[in-house]
Amino acid sequence: MHEAYAVSQPAKIGVQIECIAGYDNHVILGTKLGHLLQYLIQQNESETDNKMDLQLLQYDKNFSKKPITQIEVIPEYQLLVSLTDNQINVNDISRTNFPLVFSVVKSKGASVFCLNIKRVKCLTGETTLIVRMCVAVKRKLKF
Repeated sequence: MHEAYAVSQPAKIGVQIECIAGYDNHVILGTKLGHLLQYLIQQNESETDNKMDLQLLQYDKNFSKKPITQIEVIPEYQLLVSLTDNQINVNDISRTNFPLVFSVVKSKGASVFCLNIKRVKCLTGETTLIVRMCVAVKRKLKF
């Protein structure tokens, strides 16, 4: 019988995970203390039990002073969109310590957000990326 998922127990992670996002072979964890961890998932092909190893790539203890509520990744641009301290921030995940690229000022008081990423192929053959965001701020939706 075909198994769609392989369950693997990684080594113990010593932080309390608040949110998680994944792209390619990477997993990004946001914690209750405001730490951000980036792991690379490596599969051991020599073993028959489909064990997977997590390799810590980056660990930023100073990402936020408040809990990281939600994170999403835009892999084509190497960007991380995060919700922490009720504000949306955009960070660069390709550089060390995830430097801040942009802070969405009009998102102050946000409780949740979602991204819609659409890949459109133009007549010239180029693929363009359209990213839409919806943010819930108090009792309003902002796009």
